[in-house]
This record gives sequence, structure tokens and C-alpha cells, in this order.
Amino acid sequence: NNQVFDYIDPWGENLSSIAWAIRASFHSTLNATPAQLVFGRDMIFNIASIVDWRNITARKQKQIERDNVRENSKRIDFDYQVGQQVFVKNTDIARKLDNPKYGPYEITDVFTNGTVRI
Repeated sequence: NNQVFDYIDPWGENLSSIAWAIRASFHSTLNATPAQLVFGRDMIFNIASIVDWRNITARKQKQIERDNVRENSKRIDFDYQVGQQVFVKNTDIARKLDNPKYGPYEITDVFTNGTVRI
């Protein structure tokens, strides 16, 4: 009694389609698709692509600086003093009723870079 098991890879066609979609999707910061950057050709049209790496690097740096300005605009300036009391935020994975912070702790040193010792 010989049985033949014909295994058909259920992911083969899907993965190749997904990979093609990723390589063909346009990246707004790069102003190109990943395939254009790697292969020097467009994935949809058979057109050669010239990549200006200096321009891409400058555009990415400009985006980084814009993101930093946006994030830093949300910061609140505060000068800590020795003797003040602070809470430490609990960054561990917590259960629903766990305390979100520890403390209060007293500040013993303030350093020039804005960090403190408690």
C-alpha cells in the first residue's frame, strides 16, 4: 500500500507576492522603491533607475531633524535641585493594579547633563 503525499507549499506564492509588493512600494523619504535602490531598475516598468545617494542621505537627515524638533517640543524644561523628591516611573510590564511609579526618592546630586542621583 504505497501512498504518495503531494505537499504543496501554501506560503510560496503568497510570500513571493508580498516580497514583490514590498520591493515595489514607493518610500516617501527615499523617493524611490527598495528595488530601485538595490537593483537599479523599476519593478513595474522595465526602466533603469539612477540613485542619488547624497540626496537620499540629506533627505533622511532632514527628516530626522524634523522628527527631533517635533519630539523635543513636547519636553518640559525643569531644573532639579538637591533635596527635592521625585518619583521613578515603573517601566516594567505591570499588572492592572500595580503602582505606575516608585518613590518618592530624594535627589542627592544633580549633574550638568540634566541627570540626577537619588
